[in-house]
Amino acid sequence: MRGGRISRCSVFVLSVIDTVVTVVDNIFVGRSVTRDYQMSEDARAHWKFFDVFARQIILDGVDEQLVDDDPLRETYHKGPLKRPVGEANHKLDIQKWRILYSVAVEETRVMSTIYVVGEKIREKLHVMGKEYQT
Repeated sequence: MRGGRISRCSVFVLSVIDTVVTVVDNIFVGRSVTRDYQMSEDARAHWKFFDVFARQIILDGVDEQLVDDDPLRETYHKGPLKRPVGEANHKLDIQKWRILYSVAVEETRVMSTIYVVGEKIREKLHVMGKEYQT
């Protein structure tokens, strides 16, 4: 730590097979927090429903919002759901796509699990071609 600034070191590991991304942040001396995310089998099928361009935008947004940033921090595009949907209790807006996820917090690890990936069209969420009222 020099000049009163907090040193920050990030290491990214991407496993395409398991769709797990890991970031280790050394924010305070002697303490590191690891943030991961994983997709459920259903979410992986929802994600594969989109074209390659949309998939990349979705993954970039998930990396930015759930790995690089605290997944529990509320922002304009990220926050808790008013009513849980299955196991998901948080939402993430990435352009026209919606991600529903849950967060498990341990002492040195934060794990986000994505359950739904859909496209928002007007007031409805489209998941693999099916409409759901929001």
